Amino acid sequence: MNKQDFCLIYLFLALGGRVTVREHNLFSSIMKHEGYDDADIKEVGRNTMSIIASAYSDNDRETIIRHQFEKYSQDNTKKGNTVHNRTVLWTLINLGFSDSSYSKAEQRLVHLFAKNMNLGKSYVLEMEDTAKSLLSVQQEKEFLDSLEQSGKRNKIYTELELTQKSLHKQISTLVQLG
Repeated sequence: MNKQDFCLIYLFLALGGRVTVREHNLFSSIMKHEGYDDADIKEVGRNTMSIIASAYSDNDRETIIRHQFEKYSQDNTKKGNTVHNRTVLWTLINLGFSDSSYSKAEQRLVHLFAKNMNLGKSYVLEMEDTAKSLLSVQQEKEFLDSLEQSGKRNKIYTELELTQKSLHKQISTLVQLG
């Protein structure tokens, strides 16, 4: 992914008015995984926040961000690269669920992105359902981690890990094959 992709993703995170520490850390880890450094991460954050600094209200901020999503889709030279577009879509959805609250505003932007990138609605819904499943598995794992029971906990935990790996494989297949 390029810096333009990451600016779009950071705008998505800023939709609620601020980017939480958890969201920023997830964002940073994604950028670092793609080969970017701390200076690049700060640059994307600054550039993105300057875009929405003029917003007077939540609705105004959403309008500004929606405009940037539209501009991205018009300018995106990778429009024909469906694997790339699916990867950006999955990143948006995954980050939308990262705070356990996939808001209506986030859903609208995800669906706008998918529509502009010619990704079908059923495809988006399948990705959203998979993200919900991953979130449920993660929450269950966190609950089990809080338990001190070793016998039942280990068996259930192992089953959850297998389910989580299966869901990750499904996402990989969805991204590659559509």
